[in-house]
Amino acid sequence: MQVKPYNVYVTVAYPPDTDTPGFAKENQTKPLETRLISETTSVCKPEQVAKQIVKDAIQGNFSSSIGSDGYMLSSLTCGMAPVTSITEGLQQVVTMGLFRTIALFYLGSFDSIVRRCMMQKAKSETIDKTA
Repeated sequence: MQVKPYNVYVTVAYPPDTDTPGFAKENQTKPLETRLISETTSVCKPEQVAKQIVKDAIQGNFSSSIGSDGYMLSSLTCGMAPVTSITEGLQQVVTMGLFRTIALFYLGSFDSIVRRCMMQKAKSETIDKTA
């Protein structure tokens, strides 16, 4: 809001996992839990991500996201974010409950992944101590 009088707009990007050298390097040291959670969605091409972010920035959109997961994330985290149109604001209001319900299923799945990994680590540590 501070830069709005100067015709400066901000776009917040929610990029998904993107097939870049940095992502490949990250995957080499990523904890198992994080890798398994990350695998629940697809990896995007850098050109696709860049094209969408630039398009949204040019259009003056505050949020830029890719795919349905990204759209849901940007809607769920909109809070006091400005909207580009009344339609965008109404979509956020109408879909908030549905998206929160879907997000709870995601969170349950992610919790299950973390719990399984913890149990697997505990089992491995027990085996290592007895060996």
